[in-house]
Amino acid sequence: MISGYIQNNFPFKAVNLFLEAVEAEDDVTTDDLIFVSALMATSQLQYLEFPNSYMHERDIVSWSTTVSTLVQNELDNEALMIVYKMKKLWIAIDDITITILLVAASNLRDREIGKQTHAYLLKHNIQLKGWRVT
Repeated sequence: MISGYIQNNFPFKAVNLFLEAVEAEDDVTTDDLIFVSALMATSQLQYLEFPNSYMHERDIVSWSTTVSTLVQNELDNEALMIVYKMKKLWIAIDDITITILLVAASNLRDREIGKQTHAYLLKHNIQLKGWRVT
């Protein structure tokens, strides 16, 4: 239903339904697909604080999916803020997140972010699949 609300341009209803599911006392399961759908709805609303409060129980896949969704929706600065929050919460940044960061840096035409990402990659010995980093 959340996806249906998004596709029919009712992001507020999608967010409300997601919140109802999360807060339901009958243990409604909210998987990564539902979470990403809710994130898409919030990006339509340009209100990105609510999903962050639910991220404390998420794994690196959820975090990377969130960052990727933001970059795909041209919300590169918001994606960078999520990565910053990941670092503050000591969530390890993996090769996928690094790749997404490089795309965001390219979209923003921000060479400094690209350099910082490259330095992080080298410092933490992160290997990109199919790439040799020097």
